[in-house]
Amino acid sequence: MITIERQVVTATPFDRVTAYLSDFTNTADWDPHTEKCERLDSGPLQAGARYRNVQKVAGKSSELSYELVDYRPAEQVKLVGEGKNLKATETLIFDAAEGGGAKVTYRAEFDFSGSSQLAEPALKLLLSKVADDGAEGMQRALDQL
Repeated sequence: MITIERQVVTATPFDRVTAYLSDFTNTADWDPHTEKCERLDSGPLQAGARYRNVQKVAGKSSELSYELVDYRPAEQVKLVGEGKNLKATETLIFDAAEGGGAKVTYRAEFDFSGSSQLAEPALKLLLSKVADDGAEGMQRALDQL
């Protein structure tokens, strides 16, 4: 298993940040590796919401099916995504920052199966770069809200 964590701090008002990032479809706006993210159900945002996420990493597109497994508004959003040879658990933790802004902690756990397990050392380097790119994109998007 590979675990990666990044933090982003912004002066953008806390409520605006948490509302924006709680909507997983916005990932396509701030994560440069997300080509498309769509919600597959309707209704209020709550645990059980499902998403289809298409990512492009190292020139290759892949699709993950996500489920929102823990949603605590203004506290935490946790999703579990599954695709070919991969289970990803992604968590966003929201904390207040000085001056009314927000600190966002992004934590991802990648559990590979099959032949992908053999490539974990190389995948860790790649996923670290992907997380860096995502944190930079998140920072830009949040600062512009």
